Amino acid sequence: MTQRKMWVGVALAAVFGFASEPAMPASNYVQAPVAGGVVIVSILSGKITFCPGIVNGFSGAPIGVCTAIGQISTTNLAGNLQINAGTLAYDTAFVTNIATGTYVQCGILTNAASGVPFGGCSTHEAP
Repeated sequence: MTQRKMWVGVALAAVFGFASEPAMPASNYVQAPVAGGVVIVSILSGKITFCPGIVNGFSGAPIGVCTAIGQISTTNLAGNLQINAGTLAYDTAFVTNIATGTYVQCGILTNAASGVPFGGCSTHEAP
């Protein structure tokens, strides 16, 4: 009876791929949409990047480039990163490390003619 149970386990592993497929690695980036594009944060470096969502009105091709706008500490960042976006006259992103209570507030603007974003971030500690 023990040998039969083992073969059933092997058959299930083969059918569902338990034994043959490696685990997917965790992503090194977290992203969230904001009113004018997307904010991307690297868990490895803490770098905060903004990519505008501007397209050429004639061709539909994207214009502009992604730009680093700030950084957050990487201490306990993996699995504890949140990005929240505001929708004001300009884009605002709050990047929070929920393990440490550190948050970074970023203001983002984009040059409408060139599509090049600019802005900056300031770091705060939760009260």
